[in-house]
Amino acid sequence: MLNLSLGAFLLALTCLASADVPRQSLTVEDEINAANSVFMELYASGNAAALAELYTEDAVVLASNQDFVTGKNEIQALMQNLIDSGLKSITLITLEAERFDDTATEMGRYIFENKEGQIVDKGKYLVIWKLTDGQWKFHRDMFNSSEPAVQSQ
Repeated sequence: MLNLSLGAFLLALTCLASADVPRQSLTVEDEINAANSVFMELYASGNAAALAELYTEDAVVLASNQDFVTGKNEIQALMQNLIDSGLKSITLITLEAERFDDTATEMGRYIFENKEGQIVDKGKYLVIWKLTDGQWKFHRDMFNSSEPAVQSQ
C-alpha cells in the first residue's frame, strides 16, 4: 500500500513538472505539504533509511534533549530511535510557509501517536527547506514538545 501511494505521489509530481501548468502555480506550502505527506507515510511504515533520504546531505536536526544530529547516517539513527521508542505515527500540520529562492521556511505543529492511536506527544517545529535537484528537502529541522516537562521526584 505504501509503495503504491508513494509511487502515485511521485508520478503526480512528475506529471505536474511536465504538464502545461507551470510549476509556479503550486504554492510552496502545497509543495511542502506534499513532501510532509511522504514523510508521514514513510514514518508510519518504519522506514528510517528512506526518511533520511528526505534530508540534504549536510542536514542538521535539532531535537529536544540531545545534541546536534548531523548528516543522513545520524538522522537515520534518530528516526529509528523515535520509531523504536513506540512513536508509531506522526502528523505534521503546516501553519506557515514562505519561499526565498531555493530556500523555504516552515513553521508547524506535530502530533506523535503510539500503535494504539493514542497521542503521546504534541509540539512545534521549524524547518528550513532547500530545493535540491528539483525536490524540496529538509535542511535544518528543529522540533520540541509543547507538553509540560516531567518533574523528578
